Amino acid sequence: MSSVLPLKDNRRALFAALLYSVSSTLLNLANKVVFSKASFNFPWGTIAIQNIVSLLALASYLIIAPQATFRLDFDLLRRLVFPMWCFCLFLYSNANALRFVSLPVLTVLKSFAPLGVSIMEVLFFKDILTKDAVFCMIMVVASNYVTAYNDVEFSPEGYAWAGINVASNIAYLLTLRRCLSENYDSVQLALHSTLVSSMLIVPISVVHGDFPSLVYSLLETSQKFRIFFFGSGLLAAGISISTFWCLAETNGSTLSFLGAMNKIPIVLLGSYLFESHITLLGWVGIFMSIFAGYFFARSKVPKHMTPKSTQEQSPTMDTIETQTGRDLDSENEGDSPRRR
Repeated sequence: MSSVLPLKDNRRALFAALLYSVSSTLLNLANKVVFSKASFNFPWGTIAIQNIVSLLALASYLIIAPQATFRLDFDLLRRLVFPMWCFCLFLYSNANALRFVSLPVLTVLKSFAPLGVSIMEVLFFKDILTKDAVFCMIMVVASNYVTAYNDVEFSPEGYAWAGINVASNIAYLLTLRRCLSENYDSVQLALHSTLVSSMLIVPISVVHGDFPSLVYSLLETSQKFRIFFFGSGLLAAGISISTFWCLAETNGSTLSFLGAMNKIPIVLLGSYLFESHITLLGWVGIFMSIFAGYFFARSKVPKHMTPKSTQEQSPTMDTIETQTGRDLDSENEGDSPRRR
């Protein structure tokens, strides 16, 4: 790992990486609890509250952080509108997929996203795919086939939502890269994107009729469920903050590795806590996907990356995606102008 982990301070970097991994794992589990509850079906309202909680947490971070600054950039808000529409569809489809698909299987299905992003980048941004990356992509396709074929809890509706989730994920990342011609400060980008998504999602949740029914239903749920409900928003903010920290101490490639390896606790804990029924061949497909994702992340690391160049890598794709609690194996390196 030394070739992709140029540490300014070993202890600080390792703690930042640990904080990100724990936050990401807990958020995936919390979202599964919240969105799979049969008697609590308010996806838009839930996402709206999660965004508001995350926005408040990030604003609080700005207030208490000694060197944090924020300037409202209307041009950045304008640039983020179209990508955040894709982001909203990603969140909504993820919420619906979690109702029908087990967490381990959904984690595997989401591995199609980095493949799609890489292919689109070759077509539209003239990026280059190495032979190792192509081999890993074939492994991902094979692992998805094995997993889906042996899924005893197969749900056509769940797989349809997972497909929409992957497509919206790809569209989100590509439009983000297309619309943002410059790199912005990580905290500034996170706050602006969360603000735009909240401005889009809150009205949708109201029109959809989730309020005030969501409030009444939430009051009838257990205290444990409410902790998961509000905690998911705090965890999303925690991922963003730990991502900024990890990027400052290491680089974007390290985050890609963390995202790839973070699938292991998500899959194992998701299977155990939610009693997922997975066959032996299903597990073979799942771990094929995990290893393929890991080596795919490795294949995206520039061969002759120096510590200085890794620090100058763009955090844009890494940072913006981690607010949603997703894996980081679909992040993209390169083509980054100077940060503002």
